[in-house]
Amino acid sequence: MAHGEDGWCVAMDRTRMNCSIYENRPTICRRFVMGGPYCNAIRSDYAKQRSRNIEITLK
Repeated sequence: MAHGEDGWCVAMDRTRMNCSIYENRPTICRRFVMGGPYCNAIRSDYAKQRSRNIEITLK
């Protein structure tokens, strides 16, 4: 999947924090279980960083 200049997947809806093409997502994305342990850990880390106003750069 392509990434924007900020490092986020271009299909990510950052307002709602979900995939905007979920039903048509690529195979690699299908391996990433939304709401699974890894997903929840990443979301938690992201929320903590945002609450501290720390810039996040994903690669």
